[in-house]
Amino acid sequence: MNNDGLIVDAGNSQGTATTVTLPYNELGSAGFGADENDYFYFTAAKSGQLSISLSGLADNLDLRLYRESGAHIMSSTNIGNADESLIYQVLAGQSYYFRVDPAGEAESNYRLQATISSGGQRDGGGNDASDFITSARFISLPYADSGSVGFA
Repeated sequence: MNNDGLIVDAGNSQGTATTVTLPYNELGSAGFGADENDYFYFTAAKSGQLSISLSGLADNLDLRLYRESGAHIMSSTNIGNADESLIYQVLAGQSYYFRVDPAGEAESNYRLQATISSGGQRDGGGNDASDFITSARFISLPYADSGSVGFA
């Protein structure tokens, strides 16, 4: 729902995408009638870890992330009404699209949440290397460090 208490009906293409500011937390729907897809567009205000989640699904909706050029970056395509999520390292000033995409003839309301965080600091020293190749930390060689694996 937007500030007026209405479900957001985002654009059905990249050209008509709804521009959003992160953090974003709204209700929407996709797949009903002519509402084939929901596209959202944002420009990262800071570099960091983008987390997008799609929840509250009654049917099979997928979640996809694209560069501003339209090039596909990644997708979450769980089966059935399972929640979807994406994590990706974004750069300040770069623009991206994310898309709520009904699988086949799926129709569902949803909650869409998106945030950018400064990255993990789970090892206490701010040196979390990340759990995903798309958000791996860059290093220069030679390199020496210590850390831990498996701590939540």
